Amino acid sequence: FESFLAVEHAVLLDDSDFSMHNMRGGLLMQQGQTARAIAAYRRSLELKPDQPRTKEILAEIQGKG
Repeated sequence: FESFLAVEHAVLLDDSDFSMHNMRGGLLMQQGQTARAIAAYRRSLELKPDQPRTKEILAEIQGKG
């Protein structure tokens, strides 16, 4: 839980770090918060579109993979 809070804080301080959004997405998935995880992965891809693994994860989550 502490790691999630640290990532949330980092995202609040700097919303432009795609890697923090990826990490946030993974932590949200672990907590069963799929909708929020999808939003985090989408934000990461907005910031850096060339992320094949993130695209795969997002497709899997959305049931397209």
